Amino acid sequence: MVQVGILQEFRDLGLNLVCGEEGLEREIRCVDLNRPGLEVAGCFEFFDEERIQIFGGGEMRYINTHQDSPALRETIHRIFQSRVPCVIITNDEETPDFLIEAGCQKKMPVFRTAISTTRLYKRLFESLEHFFCPTTL
Repeated sequence: MVQVGILQEFRDLGLNLVCGEEGLEREIRCVDLNRPGLEVAGCFEFFDEERIQIFGGGEMRYINTHQDSPALRETIHRIFQSRVPCVIITNDEETPDFLIEAGCQKKMPVFRTAISTTRLYKRLFESLEHFFCPTTL
């Protein structure tokens, strides 16, 4: 079993925990990652709560522009109360207070990094991949 806390050991990701320390024992169940652009906009038809959620520039601009929207706040709560292992915000994007409050309330680890979304995707996938490779005897 791989826990979210392992991410803090991957120094090249430059992850800083913003909130949700109580959730660092959440299990990472798959190596696949997700950019939740559709979900942030309210469409959950294809949402996979097994995946780490990467909030890049597009997601964060939408969130910061619509942060007073009750629908957006409900959407963020829906993501945060699911089985998602954690949320990572890239590009050192500003994290609105309501997102931090939701992370604290739902014990959702929220990390922030200055690394671009594309670079984080590559590095994080490569860092986690060996935990999920099939083994042979």
